[in-house]
Amino acid sequence: MRAMPSNRPSVLVVDDDSRNLLAFEILFSRLDAEVRLVDSGEQALRELLKRRYEVIVLDVQMPGLDGFATADLIRRRANPPQIVFMSAMDDPRRCAGEGCGDDYFRKPFDAEVLVDRVALLLEAPALQME
Repeated sequence: MRAMPSNRPSVLVVDDDSRNLLAFEILFSRLDAEVRLVDSGEQALRELLKRRYEVIVLDVQMPGLDGFATADLIRRRANPPQIVFMSAMDDPRRCAGEGCGDDYFRKPFDAEVLVDRVALLLEAPALQME
């Protein structure tokens, strides 16, 4: 991927399935945002040390550091990004995401709804300042 200029909003996509990452890359190419793809919670945390992301699309079921554990660590940061959880199954811990005001999409999902939701989250800071 090309280097991310700081003037565009950014989205971090975290999924351990490379096929899903490719699909997200294509899906989010319509957004006026830089999109970075990583395949683990650990890589997501390293990315957050490098730059600020406005939105993180985060798979729940990953080996090692799963999506909920990753989100808990992300939320400890000052001004954490918006998190959109993705899961192929209903997870009993789902309420952990919803209870924090985060979005939860079940795979398979409606691609248009997801893109619209991420686009809205990317615009949210600008909307709040008006």
